[in-house]
Parts: sequence; structure tokens; C-alpha cells
Amino acid sequence: MVLVKGVGTVNQNYARSSLVVIALIFRTAFFAITGLIFAFYFSIFGSENPLEQASVWWTYQVILVGILTFIFVMFLLKREGIKYLEFISFQKERVVKDLGLGLGLGVLSALVGGIGLYGSAFIIYGGMPPETMIQPLPIWAVFIALFLMPVSVAAVETPLYLGYASPRLQVMLKSKWSALFIVSFAFAFQHISLPLLFDYQFMLWRVFSYLPLALMLAVIFFSNKRLFPIMIAHFLLDLQAIITILIISLT
Repeated sequence: MVLVKGVGTVNQNYARSSLVVIALIFRTAFFAITGLIFAFYFSIFGSENPLEQASVWWTYQVILVGILTFIFVMFLLKREGIKYLEFISFQKERVVKDLGLGLGLGVLSALVGGIGLYGSAFIIYGGMPPETMIQPLPIWAVFIALFLMPVSVAAVETPLYLGYASPRLQVMLKSKWSALFIVSFAFAFQHISLPLLFDYQFMLWRVFSYLPLALMLAVIFFSNKRLFPIMIAHFLLDLQAIITILIISLT
């Protein structure tokens, strides 16, 4: 057993497990798999561009992969005898304070995320970001995703990368900064297959647009080792994204 400062006790047997590596690529792989499944579905019905048509439904990829990730995270925690609420640093007496911290962090995350989004688009495309991520959906589909999409991301994404992978990777590598950069890159890299479009510029943009935000969240987590405020901020970011899709779908 090894005590990683601010993280808690991490069993070296688990830290060395291949599950840590799987955790880093889990969402990337399943975003690709669900993207192919969606594309196959549209191809059955005669779509000439099934991948592009499937990309419109990327929010439902997020929901499905979120469910799978939650099952995976619960499996990982059960192996180590850790309770989910304890793992995400949820404390009843701190809820109000954490909500405030999460709101403030959400504003900061939106700013940093916007810089990554538009900055990487300018470098890669020489202009504005592509409109692929903000396309209209049927109203019924948007209202379902309005709740499920932000929750399915907030509940699992930072817990998987920051809460689970980063402290165990730190023990494996014996380096805080190596763990921070690897986890941040994996966090950003998952977006390469969300949605799944085999366009190298789009794929590069998806990765690098999230890298500044991933690095910022990792630095914050490594500083205080508390997930819950970060999860609140993450929820707000994804809520903003789906609200934008709702507005586009209504107009």
C-alpha cells in the first residue's frame, strides 16, 4: 500500500494493473465503436454519408458510453472496496460550498474551453470551428439528452480519468507531472472519436480543442484532490452545449 499525498491509499497491485491503461482508452474506444454502430444503422436505411449522419447524434453516443463507463467505474471501485460517493469526495456538509466552487470553476472552464475551441480552430482551420458539434436534432431527442447527456458525462468522465487513473498512474510512474500530462492527454484524446469522422483536421481539432481544459482540470485536481466541484463544473459545460443544440433545433 502506498500513500499518495492528498489522494489516499492506493494499493500497488491495483496501481500496476492493466486496468489503469484500459481506463485511459476506454471511452475513446467505445466512442469509436458506438460511432460505427450508429453509422451502420444509417447505412442500412440507405444513407449516402452514414458517418456524417451519425455525427448529428453524438450526444447519444455520449449517453451510451456514459452508461458503460459508469458500469466500468463501479467495477473498478468495487475491486478496491471504495464507495462511489466517497470516491468523488461528496460531503453533505460541503454541498453548498461545493456548488459555489463548481459554479465558479464552470465559468473558468467555459473561458479556458473557449480559448481551446477557437484557438485550435484558428490554428488548424484558419478560422472558426466547424459546425459539426452544433446541429439540430428532433425536439424529443434534445429534451431527453438535455438531462441525460450532462449527467452521463459529469458522473463518470473526471472520476475515471482524474479520480481513478491519475493517482494510480502517479504510483506506477513515480512522477506527479508525468501522470498529470498523460491523463490530460488521454482526457482530450477521447474526443478524437466523438463523433467518428475520418477527417484528420477535424480529429486534430477535437483533441487539441480540449487539451487546455483537460490540463487545467488536472492541475486543479492534483492541487486539492476533490472531484465533486470539478464534476459540477463539467455538468454545467455539457448543459450549456446541449442547450445550444436545443436552441438551434427550435429555430
